[in-house]
Amino acid sequence: FLASSGDIVSKCFCPNSIGKDSHLNITSTSLVDSHDGFCGEGCLIHKEMQYSNNTVYAGIYMLSMWFWTSQFIVAVGQIVISLSISLWYFNRDRKLVSNATFLKAVSIATFYHLGTAAF
Repeated sequence: FLASSGDIVSKCFCPNSIGKDSHLNITSTSLVDSHDGFCGEGCLIHKEMQYSNNTVYAGIYMLSMWFWTSQFIVAVGQIVISLSISLWYFNRDRKLVSNATFLKAVSIATFYHLGTAAF
């Protein structure tokens, strides 16, 4: 939704105009449609999206939350693996080690260590 919420701005790019302002704003979309992407002799239409400040801030927030969430999942995985290994290693009777060891590690990590993984 954020990627398509900006306004499309068309600009004319003229690479042959050396030393001049080669970017000219185009306000009419009929120029784009009638000339098949050309806005003058040797000039091309360039379209870009312009976003409001709120949209940019929302995108930055979503990106940072994505990084935080992915690292939280990695941290919980590391805690579950370390708990599984410690439950296996410090178990006196190796015959009792089964899939329940992993499930016990998940429950311990969920109830006692999620706050540690969050920070």
